[in-house]
Amino acid sequence: MRVEVKLFASLKKNYPSGMSDERIMELESGTSIARLLDLLDIRQKTAKIILRNGRHAELTDILEDGDRLAIFPPIAGG
Repeated sequence: MRVEVKLFASLKKNYPSGMSDERIMELESGTSIARLLDLLDIRQKTAKIILRNGRHAELTDILEDGDRLAIFPPIAGG
């Protein structure tokens, strides 16, 4: 299955060299968000906000073909 992944802020470093801000990943059916983070070498505590198709997602959610993920680190502002 194919899933679109967009990483933000400091997580962008987890894209392979030369990749843009958006990436299509081929994953096995039944892959969870937690497993995807493992594949991207992102610690679960570092992925503070995860949106799946524009809605809040849980690490245990099972991804489906065509899903779009946005993953954010902890963000502070003033």
